[in-house]
Amino acid sequence: MSIATLRGAVARSSPTAPGTRSFLRNWRTATLLPLVATLLCCGDSDAVGVWMDLPGGEPSPFGPRVLVVAGDDQEATVGTALDAPLVVQVLDENGRVVVGASVTWEFEAGGGRQPDAGSPMESRLVTRTDASGHASVVWELGPTAGIQSAVASLSAGSSPAGASGPVGVSSTTERVRFKGRGKSGVPASIVVTPATLILPVGQSTVATAQVKDSHGNTIQGLALQWTTSSAAVATVSSAGTVTARGTGMATISAVLDSLRGTASVQVVGAQYAEVATVVATPETVDFRAAGDTTSVSAWAENSVGERLTGITFEFRSSDPSVAEVNAMGRLTAKALGTALISVSALCCGVSDGVEVQVGGSTDTLTITVINQNSVVVSTLNMVVGDSALLDATAANALGLSLGNVDPTWSSSSSSVATVSSTGVVRALAAGSTNIVASYGGVTATVPTTVTAGGTQPPPPPPPQGSWPNNEPTGMTQILFTNGSDKYFGGSPTSPGWFYGGRWNDNTFVQAGIPDASSRYGSVIEKRMVVGDVAGWNGLAEYNWASSVGVKRHLYVRTIFKYSSNYQFCAANEKMFYVGGPGGDGADVYIGVIGSSGATYLANEFNGGGFNNIFFNYTITKGQYMTVEEYFVAESAPGSSDGEYYVWINGVLRASATGQNWSSGTPGFSQIDVMVYWGGASCTKTVNDVISISEIYVSGK
Repeated sequence: MSIATLRGAVARSSPTAPGTRSFLRNWRTATLLPLVATLLCCGDSDAVGVWMDLPGGEPSPFGPRVLVVAGDDQEATVGTALDAPLVVQVLDENGRVVVGASVTWEFEAGGGRQPDAGSPMESRLVTRTDASGHASVVWELGPTAGIQSAVASLSAGSSPAGASGPVGVSSTTERVRFKGRGKSGVPASIVVTPATLILPVGQSTVATAQVKDSHGNTIQGLALQWTTSSAAVATVSSAGTVTARGTGMATISAVLDSLRGTASVQVVGAQYAEVATVVATPETVDFRAAGDTTSVSAWAENSVGERLTGITFEFRSSDPSVAEVNAMGRLTAKALGTALISVSALCCGVSDGVEVQVGGSTDTLTITVINQNSVVVSTLNMVVGDSALLDATAANALGLSLGNVDPTWSSSSSSVATVSSTGVVRALAAGSTNIVASYGGVTATVPTTVTAGGTQPPPPPPPQGSWPNNEPTGMTQILFTNGSDKYFGGSPTSPGWFYGGRWNDNTFVQAGIPDASSRYGSVIEKRMVVGDVAGWNGLAEYNWASSVGVKRHLYVRTIFKYSSNYQFCAANEKMFYVGGPGGDGADVYIGVIGSSGATYLANEFNGGGFNNIFFNYTITKGQYMTVEEYFVAESAPGSSDGEYYVWINGVLRASATGQNWSSGTPGFSQIDVMVYWGGASCTKTVNDVISISEIYVSGK
């Protein structure tokens, strides 16, 4: 159907007299929707960029749209760009094209990227629509053969072309998906399976060969030639059937032009064909402790129980972390637990097993309470408002360590101090209590004394929707960004500001990136790419000492998230820093400790007090978290009345009083937004992103 036909149909179908709103709604549903659906489905090129007004000036019921214009369902070799770009068009709720709309492109199944010789950040990017409402991107297919997909999504935009006012598009997200078909590349290697064969004389087996491209995709339908290095030892048919002819070694090859894949063949004597049983001794081994050793031996028998000679055996442990065995059958206990040692005759797949137990019975245990620094805790002395994180280890009756365990925690007086299921102790009131850890029927008790003292922060105001706010009263704003400005209202030449590393490079740090899940709808993206090594990856620093003065009380609220594929390192990763005058004292980092399997927020107090305070909060990649910190510096040099509180997503996770952080002038005068990624020998193997939705700083 052409545009002219559609316009005629609309004109013939329009009501001849004004009707009620329900009549108009019924007319749109019964007449306009089928016509537009027919036009969109049938690929009429006239549909691109068309718009129309409905009777009575009513807007289209469709809302803002992103439409596929060109580039869908193309085929290309994996790792190469499609012949034609992917093109979409953005229409507003009145069917008019939108200029300057942000279209986010993401390459999903199969990989893929936007080719860019200057930067490897290609798997996700944002383009804007032109005067025709079109946005496009070149798609280089990923390395996996088969169906791949790319998604174009619309989350924000500007006025449509020709519009007299700021019509724009709403916050509704529209998504369209493109399909690309990746075909295998040219042959690059041949893989023969199995790579090693051991056959008795006279026996046969089948070897297979797969032709692979440079990305590891299998290429079907190619004829291979099979050859042998010694027909006297082993022959191979055109179908890959290997037959043992005489004892010795040979190499069989699958050949395609100049490519060759090989497998080794060992032909052994006929006695190997007689192996019926493998006997391993002893049947069981009981080690008392790690480090104990013994030997496992084995022999082979034929079907009538006669021992055979010249048989080679392979020894394997089901759990080398418990019991380790070498090629000669020497067995070593490594840790508490059980394992099975398999003993196999290499010639024929016949095997036997030896059961191993290390440490004996685990019925009788002793447990020990430790803190987050693995120091044994026999007593706790706390001040009201303090918190502490406890853990526990266990050992069996033989004294062999079970490592960290997950006990049941309890407090004999929860009005004095409570303890969570994860071992977080919170001091509530002056008095005494016992913190008890129970595991395997055994308990460990930590006498705990709580004394009054310290100053609690003022009661926080009610949470603001899903974004908590625990800012104390009487604070004055120092700094704020909502993700739209990476210079936070300053500039590279503004007094007090400093920007280092990649911060001034829009390839790596860019503001105003649309994100509907963020607090304000857009974010600052700090990007890291494959090959980045540990170290500083960009810095925005502000020192307010000369503008508003050093602050004794400081409140910092940060809302940020790590991308769903973010690669953590086992060492520290620092995100935000608060410092004192001249870099002296009260130096606090908010960051990450640990790998992706065990990641916790932590604070590092360089000026004294304590380090690495674990907040018992595991980061969820791809989700925003709100981290709030309230600091009170000591009142005078040498005094110990500093305080610290941290909330994560509105929950108080840690607090401390009686602190003396600085060796000089107390107070806070500087914040840094930075990324210190990883530690020694850490290198990025993925492209990932940290999205910053808000940074707010206030003081008094």
